[in-house]
Amino acid sequence: MQAITYPSLAVDDNIEGEVVVEFTVTANDEIKDAVIKSSTNRVFNRASLNAVQEKLKCQGSDRDTRVQLPLNFKLQCHQCAAPH
Repeated sequence: MQAITYPSLAVDDNIEGEVVVEFTVTANDEIKDAVIKSSTNRVFNRASLNAVQEKLKCQGSDRDTRVQLPLNFKLQCHQCAAPH
C-alpha cells in the first residue's frame, strides 16, 4: 500500500492515533464493504477508508475473506525523520 495522506487537521493539532478498518477481500481480489471497526480519533477515518478502498491491493483466496487492518498514524519530526 502506498503512503496514507495524513489529515492536515491532525497535523495542525499534533494528533496521532490508530484506526482499525474491516473489509472483505473477494475471490477476485476486490476490496468491498470497508467499515471503521475502531478509531482513536475520527479525524483519521476518512483517510483510512480512502487508503483501503483506493490504495490497498490484496490477493484473494478461493472464497471471500473478512479482514481487519490496523492503521497507525504517527507524526514524524521533519528535521530528523523520526517518529515523535
